[in-house]
Amino acid sequence: MLKLFKIVPALLALPLLLTGCETEEIVAQAEGVLAKVGQMLGKKQAGPGAAGMMGRVTRVTLVEMVPQKADIERELTGRTKAYRWAEVRPEVGGILKERCFTEGAMVKEGDVLYRVEPAT
Repeated sequence: MLKLFKIVPALLALPLLLTGCETEEIVAQAEGVLAKVGQMLGKKQAGPGAAGMMGRVTRVTLVEMVPQKADIERELTGRTKAYRWAEVRPEVGGILKERCFTEGAMVKEGDVLYRVEPAT
């Protein structure tokens, strides 16, 4: 348990040590910190640097994220289906002379929809 109290400060200090360093400096500092942690645990360091403890050193690339605007636009095809239907039934018979509405337009009760030829 006493060894754990010695390791925690070293691990907490690792990000502070690595801030603002170049890649090679980061690897060197990380190897040094890991070597110290290994010594605190009573383990011998095997191999060059901390590579023996970890098995191998993985190099990473640092990328700085910069906020920027991005237009997101998608063109999707699809079909629609009306959710409400209105059935129109004639109350009189005859030949239609004129349609008095535009298809898809709103109509009210009492609006003239069709004109019927009077002779029929």
